[in-house]
Amino acid sequence: MRVWVLWVLMFGLWSAAPGAWAGFEEGLAASREGDRVSAFAAYREAALQGDARAFGMLGSMYLYGLGTGRDYRLAYVWFSLAAEAGDITGERYRRSAASVLSYEEVGEAERLLEEYRGRLKPGSGEGPERP
Repeated sequence: MRVWVLWVLMFGLWSAAPGAWAGFEEGLAASREGDRVSAFAAYREAALQGDARAFGMLGSMYLYGLGTGRDYRLAYVWFSLAAEAGDITGERYRRSAASVLSYEEVGEAERLLEEYRGRLKPGSGEGPERP
């Protein structure tokens, strides 16, 4: 009886894992299949849930216009968040995005970055620490 209760409890905890994990994995699968639109949607969902693994992926999709329109400001935002979360390439790609932005556009991107920092949902355990 105890083993059964323990098994049910462990399955319940596993099945209650944050949805961001699923979103990121769905993004990887869609990307492998060449479905950039679905990959973009899945990575965006995971990133907005705070899954830092999706930050750089989303930045790349904005930088190269994969599954979405090319948007260097949003690429800057997501690469900045990736760098803050410990992605070692995030800073380099943030600079790449910034290199095609005007001074005013970098200012806009910085304002967007602050907005996104406030919007991200902590709790997946993968995103940057939030107060």
